[in-house]
Amino acid sequence: MFLGTALVLAALLLTAYNIFDGIRAEKRSSEILSLLDEAEITGAKSSTKLYERYPDMSMPTKEVDGLSIIGVLEIPSLDITLPVCKSWSYESLRKAPCCYSGSVYSHDCVIAAHNYKSHFGRLKSLSEGDSVVFTDVLGNVFSYEVGSLGVLNSGDAEKMKSTGYDLTLFTCNQSGIARITAGCSLITAD
Repeated sequence: MFLGTALVLAALLLTAYNIFDGIRAEKRSSEILSLLDEAEITGAKSSTKLYERYPDMSMPTKEVDGLSIIGVLEIPSLDITLPVCKSWSYESLRKAPCCYSGSVYSHDCVIAAHNYKSHFGRLKSLSEGDSVVFTDVLGNVFSYEVGSLGVLNSGDAEKMKSTGYDLTLFTCNQSGIARITAGCSLITAD
């Protein structure tokens, strides 16, 4: 009986921690977006689209509060607008989605985020045809359409690098055993 009570208490504490961590991540992402707005990142579009001539070029970044931000990801159907870090680390992932591999310029970008409600926790609610928009720090806008949704085993994360989609989004499911994925095809780049 004591062991059962201890396990229930541990589960409640873990759930409370995860909720708190999600709230903290939502607040942190909002702060980063505010700092990006203050720095006038989006809307500072360059008249030269170097990425068209040099698709393998490194994505430009803007340093915001110690993070290298490559742009902003919007998923209108989920009412999500989030900054995206240049490269992933567990510490960065606790604040904002991160580029796991590739680039929007080379049409092989993979973006990972925690399954916090304010990040990719509702990714499985997307539908084929939903819009996804990525705006880089120079103001270049890349519009995508969700082409497929899927679930991979946690050990298959490397498969996301070769989905054939221009943009792939992924997160863990609630148990952490599988990865929820959304493959997106580029519609327009402005």
